[in-house]
Amino acid sequence: IKPCAKVPSMIFATFVENAFKHGVTYEHESVIDINVVTTASEIIFNCYNTKPKTPKTQKPGGLGLANVRKRLDLLYGDSYSIEVQDTPENYRVVVKLPLTLNCVG
Repeated sequence: IKPCAKVPSMIFATFVENAFKHGVTYEHESVIDINVVTTASEIIFNCYNTKPKTPKTQKPGGLGLANVRKRLDLLYGDSYSIEVQDTPENYRVVVKLPLTLNCVG
């Protein structure tokens, strides 16, 4: 049996979409760095992006992070974490999910 790791469908899509939506600018070089690693006990998703010097006009919304938190609460209770670092220059989100083995399919 091969080991595998299950991640809820599309759970990281919000963070990737936001990195491109809010991180790409023509003012200066834009950086987006996305990676996923596993340890013996968890899956770690890391998404980093630089931000424009001139903030883009924000439209009402901002439900993506709240919806992801609600979904993860339902799936994992208190056994996951989301860390957000938001500065004027960059944005980083780190999501840690417990590793699930014995996947089927």
